[in-house]
Amino acid sequence: MCRQLSVALLSVAAISAIEAGSPAPLFVAAPGSPIAVAGGPQNVGVGDVNGDGKPDLVVPCAKKQTAVLLGDGRGGFRPAPGSPFDTAAAGPFYVALGDVNGDGKPDVVATHDDDGRVSVLLGDGRGRFAPAPKSPFDLGSRAWGVVVADVNRDGRADLVAAADEGVRVLLGDGRGSFRPAPGSPFPAGKGTWRLVVADLNGDGKPDIAAINFESNGVTVLLGR
Repeated sequence: MCRQLSVALLSVAAISAIEAGSPAPLFVAAPGSPIAVAGGPQNVGVGDVNGDGKPDLVVPCAKKQTAVLLGDGRGGFRPAPGSPFDTAAAGPFYVALGDVNGDGKPDVVATHDDDGRVSVLLGDGRGRFAPAPKSPFDLGSRAWGVVVADVNRDGRADLVAAADEGVRVLLGDGRGSFRPAPGSPFPAGKGTWRLVVADLNGDGKPDIAAINFESNGVTVLLGR
């Protein structure tokens, strides 16, 4: 009996030690997660779109709409007033946030995986969005990843898009309209799906690095 009791106590002690040493889960579901987003969500972007200092989510959806979810700062989200917003082109695939018309408010840029245009939605700073005049803009080829950056250093936001076998650049006029940059599109390897813009050679000018998924490479384009 004593032997059985000793074994039982040892077993309980071992289990307790294991439980005490078990690490807590690294992630837990946020309140209300998963959040319903109709229309086939494709991707997600993050930024403070209503100026309250809390991160919000921007979700392009396959059915020609982009959903905006306002964050409460504690991991909870709710649809912005008027969300989802029409993109006026085929289903958006990838989004980037940036101030494209110089009003200090975040705007949304969306590419389309089956349309050679890019949609620009201008933000009102409170979480609502409306298409920019003349949006969508012709890229000349369907694109995937897109970055908002001032690549010609004129103080205005430009668009840099990964477009299959090339990088396409649209220069902004600072009011939400765009035109192709000289030399665009810039050749790259096959399967140019994602890219980044940064000063890669320390000369103070923006450069581009784009992955070439189908040709197993990375194209680097130096700014001039």
